[in-house]
Amino acid sequence: MKNDSPFHRVALPPAPVSRREFLWRSGGGLGGLALASLLGGAAPPGPVDEQLLQQMARLGIEAGKPFDLGALEPALRAALHDLGARLSPKITARRADLYTSINGWQVPLPPDAADGDAMRRAAMAAFDWPGPVPLALMQLPARVDDAGQPLSGAHDYAIRFEKDAMPPVDGFWSLTMLAEDEAGRPLAVPNTYDRSSLDMRDELLRDADGSVTLRVQYFSPGYDRAANWLPAPKGEFGLMLRLYAPRVKAPSLLPPGKGSWAPPPLVRRD
Repeated sequence: MKNDSPFHRVALPPAPVSRREFLWRSGGGLGGLALASLLGGAAPPGPVDEQLLQQMARLGIEAGKPFDLGALEPALRAALHDLGARLSPKITARRADLYTSINGWQVPLPPDAADGDAMRRAAMAAFDWPGPVPLALMQLPARVDDAGQPLSGAHDYAIRFEKDAMPPVDGFWSLTMLAEDEAGRPLAVPNTYDRSSLDMRDELLRDADGSVTLRVQYFSPGYDRAANWLPAPKGEFGLMLRLYAPRVKAPSLLPPGKGSWAPPPLVRRD
């Protein structure tokens, strides 16, 4: 199965747990707060955090200073004991705020878009940390078609890039079939055609007008169109459009959410 990363020959260490998992596992909420307090000295908060810091100080949590769990009143300790479990669904509900939708693709917003919004920043830490640097890589997931319906192998889809509107990159672009595990991490989707992605390095066929139409479907579109075919599973699936070293000059996907180039929609064909 083809690996669409330019760094696939580099040996990488095992993926670490997310920041949220690390904090909450370190003592069930209370330990997480203590650890967050200790980490404050290594990563000092900015002016935007002043109000939140004042609220935390009332609990005895100050950036860069030790946090004594035993110093808390029993009622307060009880109230904070299951903090992680109570916050988790609220953080998950804010995941959608990390993106802006363009033609069904989720375009990640810049990190500073969450300044002053503690819950949005928590969602960013839980689901998009450490995220890629936009100038190096932009990742656009898609789970719905142009009508807002979930992508499914029961239907056929087309993604048409006009001749002068291919993904603007100084590196390269790729389109990958993906699924997610229980923690929301992306997983590649195996198939009998042994193809999990298409990219600009493939010998993609062009239409008569110079455009490129990618086919995403379960059954083969035929021998004459197989070069542009990304096999889909039978059930629901997602796609990931990656732009490595996205172009800065127009047309561009940058700045995130405000660029002059937009990815085309996934059009259902049946």
